[in-house]
Amino acid sequence: SLFRRYNGRPGLRSYLADCFAEETAPAEAWFAEPVVDGSTASVEYWVVLSLAEGQMTVSGCTVLEFDAAGQVTEARDCSHAREGRMERPRSVVWAFSSEGSEELS
Repeated sequence: SLFRRYNGRPGLRSYLADCFAEETAPAEAWFAEPVVDGSTASVEYWVVLSLAEGQMTVSGCTVLEFDAAGQVTEARDCSHAREGRMERPRSVVWAFSSEGSEELS
């Protein structure tokens, strides 16, 4: 839910377990370079999920607020999901998979 609060590591773990429970294979994920302004950062992402019904592409942007220790104090996310595999935009340049990460050209 958009307005559901998750607190601390247990809350994050619960949120992620709910999000990824339906996956049948590791997700493929790509990220653009973060945009940082003081204690706020935002990053565009592009993810291809493998579900029992087939692949799904989720794209969006996450905005994070950090405290002085570098811990996230607030996170907001806007995303869009579409059935099938959609190709990432060229601005999304970092690839992440179960094998590691790499910068794309």
